[in-house]
Amino acid sequence: MIFYILLTLVITVLYGILQTSLLHSWKGIKEIEGDLEHFPKVSVVVAVRNEESNLERLLASLLAQRYPAGKYEVILVNNHSSDSSLSIMTDFANRHHHINLIDLTFSHPEEMTFKKQALTEGIRSAKGEIIITTDADCFFGPGWMQAIVKTLLSQNYRIVTGPVMIAEAENLIEHYQEIEYAGLMVATAGGIQSQYLLLANGANLAFYRSDFLALDGYRKMPDVSSGDDVFLVQKTYDKDPFSVGFIKDVAAIVYTRPVKSFWELIQQRKRWATKTSLYSHGSSRYVALLVLCNSLFLCLTLGMTFWGSSILLFLFLLQMTSKIIIDYHLIRDGLTFTGKEEKITQLLLAHLLNPILNMAVLIAAVFSRNYVWKGRITS
Repeated sequence: MIFYILLTLVITVLYGILQTSLLHSWKGIKEIEGDLEHFPKVSVVVAVRNEESNLERLLASLLAQRYPAGKYEVILVNNHSSDSSLSIMTDFANRHHHINLIDLTFSHPEEMTFKKQALTEGIRSAKGEIIITTDADCFFGPGWMQAIVKTLLSQNYRIVTGPVMIAEAENLIEHYQEIEYAGLMVATAGGIQSQYLLLANGANLAFYRSDFLALDGYRKMPDVSSGDDVFLVQKTYDKDPFSVGFIKDVAAIVYTRPVKSFWELIQQRKRWATKTSLYSHGSSRYVALLVLCNSLFLCLTLGMTFWGSSILLFLFLLQMTSKIIIDYHLIRDGLTFTGKEEKITQLLLAHLLNPILNMAVLIAAVFSRNYVWKGRITS
């Protein structure tokens, strides 16, 4: 019992140190001021699969960019959509000369074509010096492209990732994602700044096409269907540790729709978790393990309190209170940056749900690495 209590306290303290360090690094990132003077050619590449309800908003956002029309193109890659996505993309491509469509339906077998392969086809055909990737269920403001390019050029980065937030949250599951994304954004930015944690989000990622080709793109990456974003960032970092940056600019925020159910949330988190053990960046693996252990020991301690031990009840309350206080500061900074409103009841519920969700994902992953995403069962 004493060993368990000591180990729990050590994990709690280490988690607090980690989160405090990430928050401090986030605060140290300065927003780039001034206007963009040089406009390099940009190619926005989007892999699309069954996004008929989201495509028009995405394409409207891309067409509204404050970037010279002749200086950017949009490449839509249809990855075996079975809804009306292809029809919508074809219509936009016919009406706008800088929107290009690649259809993989007959050139690539569906069971072998995942996001990495779809993006690769788009990047290979791109004419832009800079590649920006986003997802088909996203939208953003008119200054998005300029903010990305400004950060990339002014800081001499080779690859950058930016803020992604949940849009239009309505119920508990969706508000949980909104709160979690705010904390993840701060942790991702702080991790990149401190080089403790190298994460990224493919919904808001930019890099040089020449680097992608020189690094052999997504080839020789771990054989999992997801991870195009994180693995590419870590691959770039391995070549030059100072080449990775975060775009701390409100204009660069990408908004994405939340998943609608707890089951979908577990599937999404399983998709994220499958790549963690394959990170090439060592400290990123340790950070992920620490976060998992913190959730595991929270759930274990809570479960053992039913034995009637007042010591274990006190330990659980200490763990949970410290997690709430520490995480609150990250989440508050993230919500403030994105202009989202803080609601205490939602924050408390999110903190209670977080370790439960982490354990649900862990248990689900123990029984099977497979997950369902975009209508496919994969791993």
